Amino acid sequence: MQRTFTWSLQWQIFTMMLLVLVITLLLFTWIIGNLFLTAWDRQLTIRLTLVADIAQKNLPSTRLGMYVPGDESTTLHKQDSKALSDFAKAYQLDHITFLTKQGLVTADSGNLPPGTVTGYGSLLPQNPAGTLSRLHRNRQGQWQKFMLWPINDELLLLISAGSEMFSVVERVNSRRNLTLGFGIILALALSWIMSLYLGKKFSRITKAFRALQTGNQSVRVNVQGTDEIAYLSRTFNEMASNLEKKTKQEREQHEKRVAELKILSAGVAHEIRNPLGAISGLADLLARRKDIRTSAASQDLVDRIRQEIDRMDKIIHEVMAYARQPKLNISTSPITRVVEECKTIDPNCRILLPWEAPAEVQVDFSGFMTVLRNLLLNAREACGPEGQVTLEIKNHPNRLQALVSDTGAGIPEAYQENIFQPFFSKKPKGTGLGLAIARNIIEAHGGTLELATTPVGACFQISLPLNPEV
Repeated sequence: MQRTFTWSLQWQIFTMMLLVLVITLLLFTWIIGNLFLTAWDRQLTIRLTLVADIAQKNLPSTRLGMYVPGDESTTLHKQDSKALSDFAKAYQLDHITFLTKQGLVTADSGNLPPGTVTGYGSLLPQNPAGTLSRLHRNRQGQWQKFMLWPINDELLLLISAGSEMFSVVERVNSRRNLTLGFGIILALALSWIMSLYLGKKFSRITKAFRALQTGNQSVRVNVQGTDEIAYLSRTFNEMASNLEKKTKQEREQHEKRVAELKILSAGVAHEIRNPLGAISGLADLLARRKDIRTSAASQDLVDRIRQEIDRMDKIIHEVMAYARQPKLNISTSPITRVVEECKTIDPNCRILLPWEAPAEVQVDFSGFMTVLRNLLLNAREACGPEGQVTLEIKNHPNRLQALVSDTGAGIPEAYQENIFQPFFSKKPKGTGLGLAIARNIIEAHGGTLELATTPVGACFQISLPLNPEV
C-alpha cells in the first residue's frame, strides 16, 4: 500500500525560512547593485564630462566638423583620425566621434568614414546646450556608457567609455554573484539547521500526542525554555498528568465496583447452584416415572425443564467465570497458531497480517483465544453469513493490536457506553457477560479492549503490551 506523502512541519519551516532568506538576500543584492551602478554611472558621467571638455579644448573641433564624404582619403583626415584614435586610447575611451545634428559622422577614431548615418542625433534633447549620457548593456551583455556633448549648434561630440572603465564594475558584479551564491548556500544551511532545531522540538510533542492517543498516559515532553514551544510542552505535561490521575482514579473506582460485583455475583451463583442441582435431580426422577414416560405432554414438560436448567447452569458458569480472577499462563505462541484457531472458529473470516505484524505473541493462549472467539462469533452474528468479518493483527510502539471488525449494522450510540458492563445485553438469550469476561481477560494481561470508531459495522480493538509482566 502506497504511503501518502505528508508535508511535515519541519519541511514547512525549512521552506518558509529558505524563501524568506533567499528573497531577502536577492532584494539586498539587487538594491546594493542598483546603488553601486547609480554611483558608478554618476562617476562615469563626471569623468566623461571632463574628457569631453578636454576634447573640445585640445582637438580642432571646427576642422573635424567640416569633413564630408570623400575626404577620408585625404592625408589631413587620416592624420585627424589618428589623433582621435590616440586621444581615445589616452583617456580609455572605446571611441570618439564628431557628428552633425542629423547624426552624420564627420570624423571618427575608428573606421567610420564621413557621412556615415547614425541614430545618435535624434537622441539629443531639444535644448542645444543639454547633454545626454546613458549606461546600458549591449547585445553581448557588456556594459557601455556613451555621452553626447553639443559643441555648437551644428556639431556634436560622441564619446563612449572603454572597457577599462568598466573593469571595476565587472569585478564588483563577479564578486556580487559569488557573494550571492555563497549567501544562498548559507541560507540553505541556516534554514536546514533551524528547521531541524524547531522540527525536533515539535516532533517530540507530536510523538507524545501519538503515544497519549495509543493509551500511554505516562509520556512526558522535556523541552526547556520560555518560548511558546516550551509552554506548549509544559501544558501537554500538565494535561497528561491530570489525565493519568483521573484515569487512575476512575480505574480504581471501576475496579472497586467490579470487585464488589464479582463478590456479589459469585455468592448469588453459588446460592443458586445448590437448589438448581436439586431441581435437576428431581427432573431426572420425574423423567423415570412410568406415567411420565408414557405421556408425550408430560415428557415434553420434563424436557423443557431440563433445557431451562441447562440454560441456568450456563449462566451460572459464565457468572463464575466473570467473578473468578483469570489465572494467566503466559507463553510465546506463533502468530500462525492464532490464525489457524481463528479460521477454525470462523472459516470465512478474513485475516490481515501486514508486513510489520509480529511473528509471535506472548499471551495466555487459552484466554486470548477465548476473547477472539467471543468477538468473532459476535461479529459473525452481527453481519450474518453474507457479511465480512475481519481480524487484523499489527504492531504499534511497544504494543500489539488486534482488531475484529464486521460489516453489520453496528452498535447504536446509545448502547456503546454499556456494552462492556456485565449483564447488559440486547440479545433475546444473551447473558451480557461475554464482552465483560473478554475485557477481564485482556485487562489481566495489562491491556485494553475497546470499541473503535469505524465507518461501517462495529470494530473491537485489543491492545496488549509486547512484553507483559504477570
